[in-house]
Amino acid sequence: MKRLLIITITAILLVLIYTNFSKTDNFLDSNNQNEDNPNNIDSSDKYNYFNFSNEEKDFIEKNNIDLDNLVNYYHYKSFDLYKYFEYEEARKENISYLEAINIVNNPTYYSNYEDKESAIFLNSSVVLINKHYYIEKSYKPNNLVALKDYKINYIIRDDEIMQASLVALEHLEEMFNDALKENLNLYVFSAYRNYQKQEYLYYVVNKQNDDYSARPGHSEHHSGFAFDISTLDIGLTVDFANSKEYNWLINNCYRYGFILRYPKDKENVTLYKFEPWHFRYVGKTIALNIYENNLTLEEYILKNYEL
Repeated sequence: MKRLLIITITAILLVLIYTNFSKTDNFLDSNNQNEDNPNNIDSSDKYNYFNFSNEEKDFIEKNNIDLDNLVNYYHYKSFDLYKYFEYEEARKENISYLEAINIVNNPTYYSNYEDKESAIFLNSSVVLINKHYYIEKSYKPNNLVALKDYKINYIIRDDEIMQASLVALEHLEEMFNDALKENLNLYVFSAYRNYQKQEYLYYVVNKQNDDYSARPGHSEHHSGFAFDISTLDIGLTVDFANSKEYNWLINNCYRYGFILRYPKDKENVTLYKFEPWHFRYVGKTIALNIYENNLTLEEYILKNYEL
């Protein structure tokens, strides 16, 4: 009798658990279906689903906006209904809904030291620092470590302990070691640089040459993820682009999470002339995407992140 009671209770509990799981799964499936594909919603329900205000409804109806197209924008937090036609105009260039929103909402994204903004995605390997996005003077990256503790060739200078981000150095060491197996002897000429160091390089060494040198606060080297790489005999010159070392790097660096940061024929995007020596750690997944699609970091972010 006691055993029968235990079996009965167990069976009831299993039924209840299964029922609850089924309800939960159905709820998640239903939500995911609507979130992933809002076009599955009946047209009559779209107004309620997106919770438009009366003012927004009036705007939609007055301008005869197609709700089926509108839903492609509406799940982005930065979407502005009243810029709908600007987004649509931008999409004539055959870009995604997200990219259209980013471009319209951030008209100075590719600007040259104009209307400057704080660096985005700070403290991550995708941090964007360029002539528009700046890093604070007092900023110091997390997890800086010295190159001397890794099997990496680098230029030794008096009174300088060359440092970089820990995660970047770990992958750089792997890349350098694999290059060495191909009889390619690479050197790091520069890694992390603080504001004061960049100030000296920009004003004193490079004489305010904006084509190659970043203004203090606008250098990727301040992030700890950027490296100037070349060979001892060539150094940081465009001649490095003609070397077997460079050829190996641009065809393999993505495997270690690196990208060529300022490529040829992308000066209108990066606002820097071609720098065959400047490599940047972004992580393997992003580096592969950038490599396969011939993108710059700016273009990748615009296509994949809501700004």
